[in-house]
Amino acid sequence: MFQNNNSVDEFDQDPMSWSMQLENHFCGEFSMASIQSNLKMEDKSQVEVCNYATFVGIYDGNKGDSAARYLNNYIFKDLLDRIEKYLKRYNMTKDAAKEIMLQSFSEMEKQFTEIADFGYTSWKNPYMSVVSSGCLICLIWGRELYLANLGDSRAILCSNQPGSELLVHPMLRDHNCRNVEIPQELESLHGHDDTICSNVFGEWRVKGLSETSRCIGNAYLKKAEFTTESGFKAAPGEEVTSIFTEPVLSAEPELYTRDLDGTEKFIIFGSGGFWKLLTNEEAAKIVNDHPREGIAKRLAAQAVKVAAERWGLAYREVMLAPKGVKISGKPCTSSELIKPLYHDDITVIVVYLDLNLPVTVDSETYNSYRSHSDSVLPSGFGYDVKVDDHWDYGKIGDEYGET
Repeated sequence: MFQNNNSVDEFDQDPMSWSMQLENHFCGEFSMASIQSNLKMEDKSQVEVCNYATFVGIYDGNKGDSAARYLNNYIFKDLLDRIEKYLKRYNMTKDAAKEIMLQSFSEMEKQFTEIADFGYTSWKNPYMSVVSSGCLICLIWGRELYLANLGDSRAILCSNQPGSELLVHPMLRDHNCRNVEIPQELESLHGHDDTICSNVFGEWRVKGLSETSRCIGNAYLKKAEFTTESGFKAAPGEEVTSIFTEPVLSAEPELYTRDLDGTEKFIIFGSGGFWKLLTNEEAAKIVNDHPREGIAKRLAAQAVKVAAERWGLAYREVMLAPKGVKISGKPCTSSELIKPLYHDDITVIVVYLDLNLPVTVDSETYNSYRSHSDSVLPSGFGYDVKVDDHWDYGKIGDEYGET
């Protein structure tokens, strides 16, 4: 499959699209793009750069953008605060870095659940209790890569080994019920519940409601009191048909670490809406075969082109469809067709890794880039941290019990 320039041109004409062409990070360049489909843009993402590290985050919201916005605003700061606190006492280890990531996810879940518990009232908020977000974050610090994911966003690493073709490596699995591993995992954890994973109009969902088995938020499917207390009434369309008394969703991410050796070429980060339309290999081939400038826009445009072809439509017809809210499982008439029926919100970030080239970022321009925004903000990365001084895997701290 090859991308033609017509789709890229139509991407530029879409008022719901946004892209950032090419910017530097400490060991290469990166590009970002996104396309809104829902009434509110539920995907949020960020890239944070400094001269010793790069942070990438994609937050794929569901049933609203509140959880994704919360993660976009707070998880990087929480993670960095924990790292800087640790580095004041110890040199970093792989086990410590992974534990810090787990702690940040746990804190985000705790804080956002408190919003659902009380919301803007003194009682549990039925609408906030079903809002959730996936969370995919990556920290590249020197020649170490750390990835954490829950939900159905995905990151694939593409590398060239001597004498071989481009190698495409999905670093972590998706937690989407379309992945055959997920229903099996749910059934093993909840063998007593024969309704744990239900097929609703051809789509497998946890309790018939959630497409993913892991997320930040959706307290309704994690805390028993939301279904057992008589004072709580679920939001319309979110009622479960069978009561449960233990969490059916998880907020625990899966982790991946890698020592970068210079053979890695690029990483493609995408939200669930992107990966529903392109395979890992298709996306990797587009990046590998085209110039860097505007590469994320090219990928997003190709995803919409695929969505249009699946419906027998032209790109422009999908582009001009109105934004809306897709009610899961509810058939629509031709007069009700809205953009989310063709594709979900789409976010894609391409990070090139030029580890053997002298790429630097000026310490005066440590920047934060956010999707769907042309404003460049100061990054939270500190100016006084140096990789060689603090990120030394030959020295082990004891705060997290490493041996």
